[in-house]
Amino acid sequence: MNEQIELAWCAGFIEGEGSVSRDSRRLTVAQSSQAVEMPRELERLRTALGGKVAGPLPTFTNVSKYYGPQKPHYEWSIGGVAAVEVVRALLPYLIGPKAEKMKAWL
Repeated sequence: MNEQIELAWCAGFIEGEGSVSRDSRRLTVAQSSQAVEMPRELERLRTALGGKVAGPLPTFTNVSKYYGPQKPHYEWSIGGVAAVEVVRALLPYLIGPKAEKMKAWL
């Protein structure tokens, strides 16, 4: 697949799905899922951008206590210099509020 198309897909997925966080030079995208297996979208991020996918991860007890049972979630993450390179590669394709957030990471 064309690299530019794949980067645009990754940026759109990051903008529209899950949550994005930065924890000490690590870019993480989390996604809840009804499925037991890893979501295909996170595997696609891993294939296109590198990094790793973890899950299903347990939900925190305090979240379930206040909001009821939670779906299992999975996380794609990438760290260090590779995370900065991913942010730079995705910035031309990011147009929403996450773009501004990610610009601050550079």
